[in-house]
Amino acid sequence: MNGWWPSYVTSIVPGGWSIAVEMNFYLLVPFLFKYIKNLTIAIIFLVLSFFTFNFVSDFMVFAVSQYFPSNQQYLVTDWAYTISLPINMYAFSVGIFLFFLYKKDIKINDTIAYCMFYISVAILVGLLFLDIPRWVIIFSMMLFMFFSSKVKSEIITGKIIRYIGKISFSLYFIHFYVYEWIKRWKLFPREDADLLQILMAASLCLFISSLIATLTHKFIEQKSIDIGKNLIKKLEKRNATSQKVTA
Repeated sequence: MNGWWPSYVTSIVPGGWSIAVEMNFYLLVPFLFKYIKNLTIAIIFLVLSFFTFNFVSDFMVFAVSQYFPSNQQYLVTDWAYTISLPINMYAFSVGIFLFFLYKKDIKINDTIAYCMFYISVAILVGLLFLDIPRWVIIFSMMLFMFFSSKVKSEIITGKIIRYIGKISFSLYFIHFYVYEWIKRWKLFPREDADLLQILMAASLCLFISSLIATLTHKFIEQKSIDIGKNLIKKLEKRNATSQKVTA
């Protein structure tokens, strides 16, 4: 619930705002599964997430700002326009859209696929040096993700990337704490650091986080998944037995 109040959204755990956004999105998953069943509906949801939810954020500021003094209004605007669920809904809608687009199995010439892939990479690299609007960043990411599925590259589909994908859920939670640890020990570069220092620090964060995430994935995440599967099997068996008795 901390994701729905400006003064609490970042005060529980490191990266708490992101966790709050994701967990609140999960509450919408049954609704989305029910109504988003094809590419057309996914496109509509994608468009709505870019435009409608901005108005939702405006309403959130209007409704909540009266409860904060003038010197804390920045908490309200940061919350509503940067780290709340509505303003970040596009991240989920992009994934849903790409899922249905990928299912279409669109055939693309290899030359075109590689050209578009490298163009998207060039744009994303340019983001490190340029102040570019959010919609350009999102569109570039969509190009990169779609065309990366159309090219054969060890960098994109190699064992390392697949393994990171495997532990990504645990990695997502762990890296916040590792980042805070690196900052506390002053291993993370200052804001005026050059690109090489930033990349080295980010690589260190990824490496340490991956080691810890490997353990949490095996002993916590995978165990929890197994418990969930067993619970579902028991519930399905119980429902099947109840239906037989009713029949």
